[in-house]
Amino acid sequence: MLDAIKARLSEMIGEKVYITANHGRRKHSSLSGVLEGTYRSLFTVLVPGSPETRLSFTYCDVLTRAVIIRTDKEKGPEAAIS
Repeated sequence: MLDAIKARLSEMIGEKVYITANHGRRKHSSLSGVLEGTYRSLFTVLVPGSPETRLSFTYCDVLTRAVIIRTDKEKGPEAAIS
């Protein structure tokens, strides 16, 4: 299952993504950025701004839906990568 998530994210490198992260206790954050790279156990997202921020997430975060990822092409909750 993690390999499938990694493969799907690897195809999206360089694309703009929208991320919703669940921090627990009804705390969520949403951001958009560019999927910068995929690595053995995590992937990175470059968030533009002043200064630019690079965030990393694990594939397990996606599997457990602690992080939800969407692209411009995908709309609605059924389009989220999981």
